Amino acid sequence: MDSTHFPRLLCLLISLMQIAATYKYEIPIGMIFDKKHAEVETSMLRYVHDYNGITDQFELKPKVAILDTGDSYNVSRALCAHLSAGAITIISDIRPTALDTVLDYAHDTQIPVIIINNPANPTDVDTTRQAMQIYMEPSLTPTVVEMVNNIYMWDRVYYIYDSLDAFPRIELIHDTLHKMFFTPDVQPYAVSSAQSCKELLMSIYDNHRGIDIRVILDIEPKKAEWVIDFVIQNKDIYKIRFHFMLPYLSMREIILESYYTGGVNITGFEIFQDVRSKQHTRKNARPVNSYDYIAEDTIRLLVGSLEEIQKRQGSSSVFSNVNGWQKALDASCHPPLAWKWHHGRSLARIFQNTTFTGKSGYIRFDSSGQRIGFEVDVQEVTMYRGINLVGTYDEFKFKKRGEELVPDKASRPIDNRTRIVTSINEEPYLMKAEEVADGIPLIGRFRFIGYCADLAELVSRNVDYDYHIRFVKDSEYGKKTSDGTWTGMIGELIKHDADIAIAPLTITSEREKVLDFTKPFMSLGISLMIKKPADTDPHVFSFMQPLSEEIWLCTVFAFIGVSVVLFLVSRFSSEEWQVDQEAKLENDFTIGNSLWFSLGAFMQQGCDVLPKSVSGRIVTSVWWFFTLIIISSYTANLAAFLTTMRMSGSIRSAEDLVKQTDIKYGPYKSGSTYMFFNQTTVSLYQRMWSFMTSQPDVFAANNDDGIRRVRKSKGKYVFLIESTLNEYYSSRLPCDTIKAGSNLDSKGYGIATPMGSDIRDRLTLSILQLREDGVLDELKKKWWVEKSQCPLDTSTKPTDASLTLSKVAGIFYILVAGLALSVFSVILEFLYKTKVDSQKQNVSFGSEARSKFRLSISGHSEDESHEQRTPLRSTHTAFSVAQSPLEEETTVFTKTQTLV
Repeated sequence: MDSTHFPRLLCLLISLMQIAATYKYEIPIGMIFDKKHAEVETSMLRYVHDYNGITDQFELKPKVAILDTGDSYNVSRALCAHLSAGAITIISDIRPTALDTVLDYAHDTQIPVIIINNPANPTDVDTTRQAMQIYMEPSLTPTVVEMVNNIYMWDRVYYIYDSLDAFPRIELIHDTLHKMFFTPDVQPYAVSSAQSCKELLMSIYDNHRGIDIRVILDIEPKKAEWVIDFVIQNKDIYKIRFHFMLPYLSMREIILESYYTGGVNITGFEIFQDVRSKQHTRKNARPVNSYDYIAEDTIRLLVGSLEEIQKRQGSSSVFSNVNGWQKALDASCHPPLAWKWHHGRSLARIFQNTTFTGKSGYIRFDSSGQRIGFEVDVQEVTMYRGINLVGTYDEFKFKKRGEELVPDKASRPIDNRTRIVTSINEEPYLMKAEEVADGIPLIGRFRFIGYCADLAELVSRNVDYDYHIRFVKDSEYGKKTSDGTWTGMIGELIKHDADIAIAPLTITSEREKVLDFTKPFMSLGISLMIKKPADTDPHVFSFMQPLSEEIWLCTVFAFIGVSVVLFLVSRFSSEEWQVDQEAKLENDFTIGNSLWFSLGAFMQQGCDVLPKSVSGRIVTSVWWFFTLIIISSYTANLAAFLTTMRMSGSIRSAEDLVKQTDIKYGPYKSGSTYMFFNQTTVSLYQRMWSFMTSQPDVFAANNDDGIRRVRKSKGKYVFLIESTLNEYYSSRLPCDTIKAGSNLDSKGYGIATPMGSDIRDRLTLSILQLREDGVLDELKKKWWVEKSQCPLDTSTKPTDASLTLSKVAGIFYILVAGLALSVFSVILEFLYKTKVDSQKQNVSFGSEARSKFRLSISGHSEDESHEQRTPLRSTHTAFSVAQSPLEEETTVFTKTQTLV
């Protein structure tokens, strides 16, 4: 070889070696993700890009398919597409229904599969073939079983799930518990939405009152947040009875801060290392994305395993012909397949034998591809304690640490000392009793009586503490002064001059900032106390009041006018004239018959005489239409008027107060009602506050002062007072006040303690127990109803809604007067006609009277001669063919009937 060519060959060889050293093999990777978890693709591709930048020997080339991973057919098609493209590994989140399809393909083609979720039952393992799959998501089901069965020892659990993915977990729980001696009753329930989950929980709560409700909430984190928020916000639910267990890899998949003071108990788990180390103590922490942590560990595992197989078998052996093996691919691409990748089993074994500590904890796999050797932190959220680590679970046992598991508030210890209870002198809540009872002087707490005295005794028995009770020193509930201090009972609790305040003390946000309150023992609202209007007797003719006097007068004039018009048009219409049997012209519509016809139509009764002429029928039609409207309007107004007669008071609501200036109104100047109007943002109440502050004299010195002013103001003062006190004083003599309208707001009375008091939780439990047992209702009935000094209807019935005789007495008077007038008129007619007939027949008046009386009673007289007597009226119906009453020839058919 020419010596001049040697340097050139050397340079070329060095260049080829440099190129070979920097060459990267392209490794096809197949990825199949469920369309419900499309965000997994973003995380996975990000970490693929990151690791491609730090590896020198190869570069991952992912191909992604997004579909329903529960559909075996679509999954099979995606697998065929990836295998045809030369993928040496499949990464996927598979749902249980398609898991067997993926495993069959992996076994037949020897292509390892990395499944980032865990759709398999770890106990259901096919030992006849080598596992070609690994599961990156550790199974928390053993941890759940350990907590439910051995730690909490629940006897009944509701397992609520929203997808078929939960079936393997439910199956594993049942299989595991079946092998144990003590097995709780696990009741699975499927829900389709957060709303249906809420309805299910309410049904369980209503059907199992008094029993703790333990729920494994295996639904999407967003749905779980909504459901727990509903339970916390629902004021009718005894929240401490609920205990939720969230089977997520990280409890931080939901925002927990809002649950710290919610009242429900929540147990969750944590496997992610950085979350466990930081403990996420910062506020408003963002929710953890579990798949993001698992995606990083998955790519790290894949890259490390490929590097390991490269070291063992060489790059050219593994990577130089990654696309050659699939040339034998069968056209149908359906298992069982005749071709395999000869490096697949080796790569699968490397997957299973790889160990490292990743973001999702310690990574290690057993022979079936399941994660083992990891630790799970068990965390709880309970009332006022935030999130706490209570223990750690590994594959062997639960290791308890930190605070006790969901401590029972009823068993928390309290100081063994006598408590000072402060209250206020306010009927019927607390009053001084008589000095002597049955000859024995009263001492200690027995010197007081009232609702709060009874309540204090009941809760002290339930909580088991001794106490002394006394009145607050300054006789005030408590308000904040200009220097930031508090007066009244609130001030005494803040300064620890008292331990407990049991009084009509309203729970407000301002007071809650400086004190701790129990759950409300009484619900109420701000109401209007007014002077009870004097009762007024209904007028005798109250039934006429639905129509005004003008309408009645116009109706009378209309009646007369229609009768006259009907009489006139009938006189001028030829169709109304007819010839009687004596060949005389007559007209049925005399002035009397016209009045009778109009009256019959007005009374909705009709008449035997009807007009035949067009003009007469027009008059009749408009009169019928007029009477229809008048009678219908009267009937409707009469029903409303007689059944809902209003009180004479003009104030029925806060709107009525604002619209006028004659009546003054105001609250007690040192209570929660005063603070409510002072701090309100509602425009209506702001206007009321402006009116009150413009006249400072409207504020009462105390409740007794306000009630006294209502009773003496003759309806010119309205006292704004809590509804409970309003109801109580309205039932006390002289029974001259009443509650007007509905409440202005809704609030409650609670027992107050200093912040951080050891006894507050025990008091809350006692109040809730008393409410559930109905004791609080009985206690209120005792002091409000049984001790009432007024008839029930005078204090509770705001309107006179019954239809009494006094309201409709006028119609009976008219009926009686009409009957009397009828009898009087027939007597006059009888006497008059008797006199006339006696003169005609020349007989005595008495004889003729007896004869007519017998005729009236029996229908016949001894003297059958009627020629000289008053002629009897006859009725006839004439069918006339006459064209005019003036025509000479008329054919008349007459039917005559003599009336006796």
